[in-house]
Amino acid sequence: MNTFKTITLALMLIIFSVTGLRAEEVSLEQLIQLNKEGQQANNIADYPTALEKYEQGLNLSRQAKNQQGIAIFLGNISVVYKNLGQYQKALTHYQQVLEVLSNGSNSVFRGKINVYPIL
Repeated sequence: MNTFKTITLALMLIIFSVTGLRAEEVSLEQLIQLNKEGQQANNIADYPTALEKYEQGLNLSRQAKNQQGIAIFLGNISVVYKNLGQYQKALTHYQQVLEVLSNGSNSVFRGKINVYPIL
């Protein structure tokens, strides 16, 4: 399994299990489906479709003020940019993940996640 996919999936599991996913206007199933479609596209190197699905999920998560969803989709977007060789964009998105996870109710993650070695 791809190291970056493994890290993304592990991050998702940590977020879901520790904090739970809170969605006000967006269903959890909708976010999971967009994430799944993005992963499928990424797996076959259809990066434009993967970015489209992840951006949709990110926008819906932001609309619902769902910090966990925001972190997951930002992380997935960073994986796509890494796969495209756009390392600065990947790093920028990973930094945004860390910002989201270190704020508010997600403060349990503060100082616990270091993504720089995987780039």
